[in-house]
Formats: sequence, structure tokens, C-alpha cells
Amino acid sequence: MALYKIIFLGLTVAGPEEEIRLRQGLQKKFNLSPERAESLLQRVPIVVKKTESKEEVARYVRAFEEIGARVRVEEQHTGPMMTCPQCGFEQPEGEECIKCGIVISKIRQFEEMARAYEGQVREISTEERIPLPWESGEGLIGSFLKTTKEALFSPTPFFKKVAKGRGYGFPLLYGVITGIIGFGFSFLWQWFFLSQMIPAPIRSFFPYEFYFAFLLIGLPFGLAFSLLVGSAITHLCLMIVGGSKNGYEATFRAIS
Repeated sequence: MALYKIIFLGLTVAGPEEEIRLRQGLQKKFNLSPERAESLLQRVPIVVKKTESKEEVARYVRAFEEIGARVRVEEQHTGPMMTCPQCGFEQPEGEECIKCGIVISKIRQFEEMARAYEGQVREISTEERIPLPWESGEGLIGSFLKTTKEALFSPTPFFKKVAKGRGYGFPLLYGVITGIIGFGFSFLWQWFFLSQMIPAPIRSFFPYEFYFAFLLIGLPFGLAFSLLVGSAITHLCLMIVGGSKNGYEATFRAIS
């Protein structure tokens, strides 16, 4: 494929009248201002058009000849072709687009940067869609330990996954279990060590059976209630400061 350059050479016949006619013809034929037409005349020879179309070359040559101008057409045999990423114009390989004038290398650099950022966003989004071990259907003890490990040692990705998840049941169960473990050890510690400081007649009013029945029955319900109410209060505070972006469910899941 060949590329044609149309070079404006000035007047066909030199003379004041011919120059006035040419200047007026440039303004009329090519919709130029008087200043642009004068600048074009002062800069001859000058390339006024590059095109691959022979028909377009013929139109330009005919238009210049009609106003008394002299032009020369040079043919350049092109090598490998490329397509402009902005306007889609096909042209020989180069740094700039002949048609729209953009710097192609910069456009490609921006596209590569955009693809790199897109890959990072996709990777982060995929990671956030991975369910928590506690909600993935694994074994009870293994999933509990994995979830606790993520919450303690990888809090940022952990709470992102928590916010993206759905449901109340698994978070509530996890919160109740961790609460039972924490409060259970605390109660046992108080009972076995602090009870030695309480006189025996007073301890007889609170037998072991009553104490453990309270732990087994009352504590889970109390923990569930405190999680629901505490999440509601926290969510209300977040709403006041404009931090409740994902609704009450996300707040409840994060606290549980």
C-alpha cells in the first residue's frame, strides 16, 4: 500500500493578479482565514495532505489547479501498517496518527496501565468473593480455627470478606461460640478461684448445678441478644457519622 503526499508549490504563473486570485481561492476552496491563506503562501513548498486514496489525491490536485496553484504528488511505499487506537485509521507504523494527530505510544502506555490496574482490581474482587472458612461448609473445629486465625492475623482482608458476605446465621453462631468460650473461662476462673474467698454457708446458696445450668442455658441467649442489640447501636452510630454504607447486615456480621 502506498502513501501519497500532496505538496503545495505556490503559483503556476507569477504575477500580482494571480497571487490575489490564488489567495482568494485558498480561502474559498479550503475554508481558510486570510491569515491562514497568507501563511500557506509564505511557507511553500509545504505538505498540505497525506492520504492513501488516489481519488482524494485527484480531488486536491484539481482543486489547486482551478485556483491557479501548482502542486506535486509524491508517492511513498509503506512498510508494516498499524491502526490508530483512537480513530481507527490505518496507516504505516509511526509515533503519531496521520489523521487525528495523537501520540500512539502514549495511548498504548495508558492502555497497558489500565489493564494492569484492571487485573489488580479483578484479583482483589475475586479474593473478596471467597467465603469465610466458617461459612464454607468445612468441619466445625477446623473452620472455626481458620476463621479465628484470619480475624487475628489478617484483619483487613478478613473484614472485607465479612462485609461482602450475606446472612445472619453463621456470624451469629460464631459470635455465640466465641462468647461462650470467653465468658465460660471467665466464669470458671471466678468460680474456682474467687469462690475460695467466699464463706461456705454463702456458697451453699449457689450450688454447682445452678451455676453450670446458667452457663449452658442463659449464656447463649444472652450473647445472642447482646450481639443483636450491640450491632444495632453500633449501626445507628455509623449512620449518624455517615459510615453505614452496606446496611445493618454488614455491621452485624463484622461485630459477630
